[in-house]
Amino acid sequence: MSKRLLLCLVLLGVVLPSCQMEMGVGTKLNRNGSGRFTLAIAVDKEFIDGLEQADAQSAGRLQGAGVKEFESFFDSLKTHGWKVKKSETKKGDVALSGACDFAGPKGFDACLSQVSSADGGTRGLQFKDAGLGFDFGTKKGFFKTHTFFTGQVNLAGGKTDAALARQMQQLASQVFTFEVRAELPGTVRVLKGGGVLRDGVAVWSPKVGERLSLRAESDAFNPASLVTVAVPLLGLLALGIWALTRRRPKHVADDGFVGADFVPGGNEDPALQALEHDVPS
Repeated sequence: MSKRLLLCLVLLGVVLPSCQMEMGVGTKLNRNGSGRFTLAIAVDKEFIDGLEQADAQSAGRLQGAGVKEFESFFDSLKTHGWKVKKSETKKGDVALSGACDFAGPKGFDACLSQVSSADGGTRGLQFKDAGLGFDFGTKKGFFKTHTFFTGQVNLAGGKTDAALARQMQQLASQVFTFEVRAELPGTVRVLKGGGVLRDGVAVWSPKVGERLSLRAESDAFNPASLVTVAVPLLGLLALGIWALTRRRPKHVADDGFVGADFVPGGNEDPALQALEHDVPS
């Protein structure tokens, strides 16, 4: 994180502690390695108004840190094919977001490169200030696909800025929040970075002054492979049941007694018949 951005957040924390600025990046991965990388910034009206006041108190050193520079940053992403959206509430809160679709690891790296090189003006927003670095991989087996997502976030800045960031962390954190999200196919496990699962999505929330390494993994069963195995097995089971049914004797009923071919009075023992004739009437 640059000194200028950190100074801006600290001054806003002093002048307007209730104002808020939120940044977030998200990665959604599919089974085949394709996906979407998203980036979003949201600032409330108090933050926007406070930028001018903070800039005045810093003798103009924060020039270029306003909403127009945020818009310029996303406009730069749009020239690379990003889907950019801006929304504004009646109150004056502003949200900007951009989405970059990719077909595989090379496309994902291109999205990250475009974020690092996006221009927010000569003194505007440079997202490389956040020291972002992400990677992912997929390994597809017959029954399931294994996916991993790793990353680094540096909100402490360089050697010169790290000490200042730690000292100002509490004030800056009052107005600034940062979030990393990773949506992986299948069952997700957070393995590193102190993240949590929210509705099956891995979420990390690094704070100002922190350097964070993160990792999540997932396993997803492949439905097509399961069907390939299950259908023949079900067919064999049905054939076995049919074969057993065909081999059952027809004259034996379900209850184990003599069946429909028994005719009362027609199959009696001759001795029983003779006995009946000997009984006096």
